[in-house]
Amino acid sequence: EVGPRLNKVGYILAATEKGQRTMIRFSARNPNADLFKEGVAFEVSNLITAFNVEFYDGSDWATHWDSSKTGRLPQQIKLTIEVKDAKGNTKTIISEEGIRGSM
Repeated sequence: EVGPRLNKVGYILAATEKGQRTMIRFSARNPNADLFKEGVAFEVSNLITAFNVEFYDGSDWATHWDSSKTGRLPQQIKLTIEVKDAKGNTKTIISEEGIRGSM
């Protein structure tokens, strides 16, 4: 198959048996799939203690985006990740990116 393809992707911070958090990525080739039932799970990191995604529509930021309902992609996305190292030091990383073809 040639050309771009839409995949459904989701992330969660799951509690481990030791009370720590592990970031897990779920993905499915079918955008209508239930990620937790049909998606492929991948452990990303156990150093991430907080994770937030925000979507910009041109005037406001939102914490949820469904392109099937809006009929378009967000203009921008912002990721905020908090990481804690083995010594207990915490660092917050914020990244904002524009989305091509969102207008």
